[in-house]
Amino acid sequence: MDVICIGELLVDIIGQEEGKLSDVQTFKRYAGGAAGNVAAGTSKLGLKSGFIGKVGNDPFGEFLIKSLESYKVDTSQIYRDDKRKTGLAFVSLDERKVPDYLFYRDPSASMFLGPEDIKEEYIKNAKAIYFSSIALVNEPFRSATYKALRLAQEYGLLVSFDPNVRLRLWNSEEEARNEILKAIGLTNILKINTEEMSFLFGQGAREELCQRLIQQYPSLKLVTLTLGSEGAILADSNGNIVHVNGVPVEAKDTTGAGDTFMSAILSFVMRNGIPCTSDALRKLGEYSNAAAALTVTRQGVIPAMPTEDELAEFMNRIKEGC
Repeated sequence: MDVICIGELLVDIIGQEEGKLSDVQTFKRYAGGAAGNVAAGTSKLGLKSGFIGKVGNDPFGEFLIKSLESYKVDTSQIYRDDKRKTGLAFVSLDERKVPDYLFYRDPSASMFLGPEDIKEEYIKNAKAIYFSSIALVNEPFRSATYKALRLAQEYGLLVSFDPNVRLRLWNSEEEARNEILKAIGLTNILKINTEEMSFLFGQGAREELCQRLIQQYPSLKLVTLTLGSEGAILADSNGNIVHVNGVPVEAKDTTGAGDTFMSAILSFVMRNGIPCTSDALRKLGEYSNAAAALTVTRQGVIPAMPTEDELAEFMNRIKEGC
């Protein structure tokens, strides 16, 4: 196994017209949840990926498992909960195609993944693990995630983390900030966006904040700060830092951009190792930016994420100026 993703699986119910949720009339369902998206995204980019999580023993849970299986994600560690339902997220898109979420997960099955559900042998045989802060919001999900991270450290897995901050899910901003900072202290590869950076570390020059993060947390080997259409800043533990410009495209839905970027990071790193030069950082940034850009030209998340061949063709078109 290349990458194990631990976290929430839910159904994204995405509005098909621009506007507020109160005004949208038509919706379409997609498999969702950051960890599920990354599991599918890395698999589409050629990695062997697996998922650890819990869904309701209901039609939506069945839909999510079948969706991941259709993208060759190992679902042997997805548990079905007879007592609680699968979570839902209603999503509306504004005129910039930026999503707003309304979650129906109080409680959902995913929140009750427990430490007893984390199998040492499964983690032992992987190369990397991915999680987001959604897995830290409540117990027993939080303890299950930290158990998985401890095992990942014990067996030398690369730990990748996307804060993916959703403050509406937390009891307080202080609790969210404390748990996320604790998680960063266990992380080797961090993907973070500008709003999350400001929430966690305050204002400042973007490059300086990335470098400060690397210095503050010894475990960090790679930090990527995503800037939307402006591209991304990447910094490594050797002191290299680059800004890679975004790829101009006409966006239809930006819901999956961050998870695609994370999937591309993991795909690149699993094949080439963590970059340790400015040139390698730039290649990683160009690869991940292209993957995210291609995704936002399509609607949904997992169906919109590129395959290896699609991404290679898209990058060739970028190179040729098409």
